[in-house]
Amino acid sequence: MCNNIVFIDSSPSADKFSSVMINTELGTNQALNYLYSLGHRKIAYIGGKVISDTGLKLSFAIDDRRKIAYQEFIKNNDLESYIFEGDKLSYEEGFELAKVLIRKNNRPSAVFVANDTMASGVIARLKQEKVKVPNDISVIGFNDIPASKYLDPPLSSVK
Repeated sequence: MCNNIVFIDSSPSADKFSSVMINTELGTNQALNYLYSLGHRKIAYIGGKVISDTGLKLSFAIDDRRKIAYQEFIKNNDLESYIFEGDKLSYEEGFELAKVLIRKNNRPSAVFVANDTMASGVIARLKQEKVKVPNDISVIGFNDIPASKYLDPPLSSVK
């Protein structure tokens, strides 16, 4: 048995084990500041319900740290909030939530998506609906999965 355990991207018991976690707040702020620097003032968030650090589905809702950072950014910059959430962080949810986003009056000019898998669904729906990315709506994802560079157009993503 090994007494030295370090968890990566999970923290099941912070008082017993060491862990290395992604700084989702920093990454979210970098993405939102980038969109803001491009002149976007109507920035949406597309996300879904998160699972626990142990991978278990929770019986209660917890807010994704990316969503919390998005809400803080919107508040600090006195912007209107556009939040679209699904049941999970999946391609299918991104595809469906993008439909809701583009049907909205006064729709956003940019969208920050909680992960790249979901963002690929968003881009697919926008393309299907003849909404040009990034000309009509800019999309930025999170996690920088290798496949994101093969999307059309390639997905900008937080690494």
